[in-house]
Amino acid sequence: GCTPCFTQAVYGRTYEAPEEFEQRVQTVRKELSLALKQRPKFDLIILPCCDQVLAFALARYFRFRPAPHLVLWVLYGPHHTRPFDDPATHFLRRETREAFAALQRIVGLQRISAFCETPQMADIYRDLTSLEIGVASGPGLIGGKRTQRQNSAPVVSCIGFANEAKGYRLLPEALREVIGRNHEVRFMIHGVFQGSDARDQ
Repeated sequence: GCTPCFTQAVYGRTYEAPEEFEQRVQTVRKELSLALKQRPKFDLIILPCCDQVLAFALARYFRFRPAPHLVLWVLYGPHHTRPFDDPATHFLRRETREAFAALQRIVGLQRISAFCETPQMADIYRDLTSLEIGVASGPGLIGGKRTQRQNSAPVVSCIGFANEAKGYRLLPEALREVIGRNHEVRFMIHGVFQGSDARDQ
């Protein structure tokens, strides 16, 4: 029942040309404006994958409008396929700081709630954005509630494209640690390696 409004994905950047960031911000702001113009008044916007492009586009959109409450979900680092500590991504920190600072100025801290999946990612974005970043499990992650049959072992699934940014290199130690605590835990690991930067892992 959803109507698509964006023509560009959050993970569709090339990060090559310096002007790409500004071009994408303009495109997202324009598409956001068209989409929201067709909707009745709203009090909340939930952004399930908020990067610096979307944050800056929102800041520009609400510059001359009353802003609703925003719930931001930070899914990736500033570069969607590289680890945060990769030296090649340092220039992205500046645009991330600028984007989220603009959003805070326009919308106001009291109207922004931000979350991510891990304490490490929360620390990174607290430093970059000065926002308080909560930590909460994403949809589909294993939770505290057992849904399996009473005597069956819990199953942990690792899914999606295997790349450095997801920390596939950390999996062996994570497996050892968990299995050391409960040898009945089962892992199902699916990682597409074709074209990945983590093929050697």
